[in-house]
Amino acid sequence: MIEDLIPAYAELRNARPAYDQAEMYREGDAPEKFPSSDIQRLLKGGSQDFHVNLAARPVDAVLDRLEIAAVVCEPDEHTATLIEQVWEPNELDIEAPQIHDNALTYGDGYLFVWPSDSSSDTDEHGEPVAHVDGVHVFYNSPLSVRVIYDEENPRLPRLVIKAWCEGVGEDKRTRVNLYYADHFEKWVTKKDAGKKSEDALTGLDFEPFVDDFTDENGHIPNEYGRIPFFHFRTHRPYGRPVHKNAYGPQDALTKLITNQMAASDFAAFPQRYGLLDPGASEDDDLDWGDDTESDPEDRPSQMVAAPGSMWILRNYKSVGQFAPADPDAFLKPQGQFMRLMAATTTTPMRWFDPSGDTPSGESIRADDAPLVKRIGAYQRAFGATWRDALEFAMRILGFDVTVTIQWAPAQTTGDLEYWQAVQAKQDAGVPVRQTLLEAGYTDAQVTGWGFTEDQPNGEGGGFDQGPEPQLDIAPLPEVVPPLPVGGEE
Repeated sequence: MIEDLIPAYAELRNARPAYDQAEMYREGDAPEKFPSSDIQRLLKGGSQDFHVNLAARPVDAVLDRLEIAAVVCEPDEHTATLIEQVWEPNELDIEAPQIHDNALTYGDGYLFVWPSDSSSDTDEHGEPVAHVDGVHVFYNSPLSVRVIYDEENPRLPRLVIKAWCEGVGEDKRTRVNLYYADHFEKWVTKKDAGKKSEDALTGLDFEPFVDDFTDENGHIPNEYGRIPFFHFRTHRPYGRPVHKNAYGPQDALTKLITNQMAASDFAAFPQRYGLLDPGASEDDDLDWGDDTESDPEDRPSQMVAAPGSMWILRNYKSVGQFAPADPDAFLKPQGQFMRLMAATTTTPMRWFDPSGDTPSGESIRADDAPLVKRIGAYQRAFGATWRDALEFAMRILGFDVTVTIQWAPAQTTGDLEYWQAVQAKQDAGVPVRQTLLEAGYTDAQVTGWGFTEDQPNGEGGGFDQGPEPQLDIAPLPEVVPPLPVGGEE
């Protein structure tokens, strides 16, 4: 399928600049922008040490509440197998938050699932039988991987390309893997193609890459009938960085903060001036030492700022200093651009400006409503990808199961007002089980407490736990008065 290689490789490379830009704003590395080309030429190479990266906050606001609470299988007896043979060996409790972070940052991310370890024995007829003993599940960046969807059915992946470079200089070679539903292909650029740019590569510059896993054509059969890459995305067909609308406000904030720091030098060390007296003599009788070559205006001042000192100025009519820039000229626009960032990214303002009074729980939930709705959409999208990947991992291990992803609640539920509302729902007739599930507790937790699907209000219909238990308290010992001194019992 060499004819697929070049178009897929071009599409992968064309997508990289947008991903690089998303990463730059996530990490706070975006340079200061200059609307005036003349100012840009004057200030090119200036310091970039005063960046305050608020563009990352929309990603953090979603990521902090995008937490997997539990992963369960149906039938339930396979849940332990999923945890012990897939989740824990691949450290997915550590990897999952990073996968979500990258998918939110770039808009896209990929999970690769494939057998890791295998063994073999013989059946009753003495024929060899292979067994899969483990599964690899690991993340792949959209900078090196891209899925190519079918033009007729945009939900159907036609192939996946993964490309990376090996070696440096003239020894640099580009590796490309193509993944199809029925086989994989490994390619590498020829040695004489190392001097070519990526844009100039053609199909003639590639040759099959052969290793211990491929045949002589660089092919590997895929017996599972599907591409083993799973696409995390914030939008379809390809994702959109969660913080993309923060790029512009962040550029404005970077410029305002950098200019404010430059103006602070003038506030600490005001720029001064001196007006010469036109009628005074220009002779300078100050003792400048042995320096007879330079002009007095170019020499360092001999006047020292110290308590009790006195300066004698000759030939100056008056002196003064220029007023530094008003800090409000920078602070007020900063607040405006933070509000614009909050509005364009649908992120509560307190994520950018935490000053002010602490809002109540009900106020926070009202303020968080648009954010919670977006998080719910990401939970559905990412949950579908997790479910598909984990079901495929279990299929590799020989189990046909349905996987359910349970998420922690996206809204805050820890305040008194919220639980009073939960109690009001229960008083109105909503089953206790339903209210606890809505509060973010997992199905296993709620069932363990006795609120099952058959008995949603628990045994006995509610929280009634029966009569108050009687405490078995030992009687106090009888107090015996002390004997008088010298007396007998």
